[in-house]
Amino acid sequence: RHYSPGQVALSSSGVELTVSPVSASNTTRVPVAGVYAKAYDWGFGSYHLQAEVTSIVGTVSAFFVYGSSTSAAVMEYVSKPNWGNGSQFIRDTVAPQIYDTKGRIEVYIHVQLTPCFDSCRAQTVHNWGFSWRPASVTYGLDNTYSTKLTTNVPQTPGLVAFSSWSDGNPNYSQGPPKSNATFTVEQLWVVHNAT
Repeated sequence: RHYSPGQVALSSSGVELTVSPVSASNTTRVPVAGVYAKAYDWGFGSYHLQAEVTSIVGTVSAFFVYGSSTSAAVMEYVSKPNWGNGSQFIRDTVAPQIYDTKGRIEVYIHVQLTPCFDSCRAQTVHNWGFSWRPASVTYGLDNTYSTKLTTNVPQTPGLVAFSSWSDGNPNYSQGPPKSNATFTVEQLWVVHNAT
């Protein structure tokens, strides 16, 4: 992944984060985008993002609070082809992540909605959200909160961020995309504890 300011643009629709195909001269660095808060004081609270994901396959659109590799609450929309039945999916997860003997994330620290319900399809603006409390993180789309994780719930504040990326991983993002893929964020609103 190669994060670059040139992959972020402001438009009348909002903040556009674009993942681009790799160049012929550099096939190992995928041009990707992200917006990250400077402060690491984003704690327990209610986090919401109004955004439109891309229909172009091979990317991940993410919304998260990240404190460290052992403290994060994450929502990801994966626009990956040929995953099981070929559907894109949403993954809600917390960190630290724990893996089984086959290298898969243990089921009790993430929920993967495959195929994601009809309302998460690309090219429509949706409200992403999660409620982070000391004992749980509850995730939802368009005010339907369907996932509640209670194991490895983050306990330390972090930074709030949203990003669009691909790393060519055949087991997750696949990609990089064959054409520019844009994740458009219209609004971000948060009510959180900063103590």
